[in-house]
Amino acid sequence: MRTFAPLLRSLLLTALLSFMAPALTLAGIGGVLWLAERVGIGQETAQTGLAQLQSFLAIFGGGRPWQGGVAIAGACALVSVLFDTVTFYRAQRLSGQSGPHDPVSPRS
Repeated sequence: MRTFAPLLRSLLLTALLSFMAPALTLAGIGGVLWLAERVGIGQETAQTGLAQLQSFLAIFGGGRPWQGGVAIAGACALVSVLFDTVTFYRAQRLSGQSGPHDPVSPRS
């Protein structure tokens, strides 16, 4: 039980940061393209880029770009949580803090 709280805290923080990173990246790219389109700096390029970004996100969102962004961010969060779980498990194993029913005994 003493390892459950740090594991849960680590998993929640990992999930939050790993979800926000791709979501903010996609929003930033879309925002820059939208702003460039509105200001008039490379308007045609910005329109094309924004349309391409929306069609890319729509592929992952079943036709809805918003759901595509959430799906990509959710997948990144899930993979990061799995990696964090494996890392936590390996750190416990290597430090010798495994439980009493450890099937692997240390070599002498």
